[in-house]
Amino acid sequence: MTAVNILDYEPVNPTYPEHVQEIKESIIVNGWMGCPILCYGNLLLTGSHRQAALRELAAEDYNIKFDCAVDVTDLIDGIMQANGWTLEDIYNNLDCLRCIFTGTWVEEYKEQLADW
Repeated sequence: MTAVNILDYEPVNPTYPEHVQEIKESIIVNGWMGCPILCYGNLLLTGSHRQAALRELAAEDYNIKFDCAVDVTDLIDGIMQANGWTLEDIYNNLDCLRCIFTGTWVEEYKEQLADW
C-alpha cells in the first residue's frame, strides 16, 4: 500500500515531534527504508511516527505515492485463530511484536522494530 492509503488510519500510539522530524528528514534524504508499516484494516499496528512524518510530507506536497505499508489482516486473523486470541490480545502485545510475528515474514525486519 502507498503512503497515501494510510494517512487517515488510526495510529497505534502517541508520537513525539522530534522523532517525527528525524524520520521526515530521513525520508527526504534516503526515501522509504526498512520495515513497512503494518496495518490491520484501517488500524496501524506499527509506524505511528512514520505515519506522522508521511502526513507532514503530504502537507508539504512531497510525493508520497510510494509503497510503505502492508495490510496484515489475513496474517493477524490467522494468528488470532491459531492462538484463540482477540484483537484486544494483539493490541495488548504490540510492545512485544516477537510474540505476534515470530515465524512470519515480518520477522525478517526484527532488527528494525524497536518493540521486537
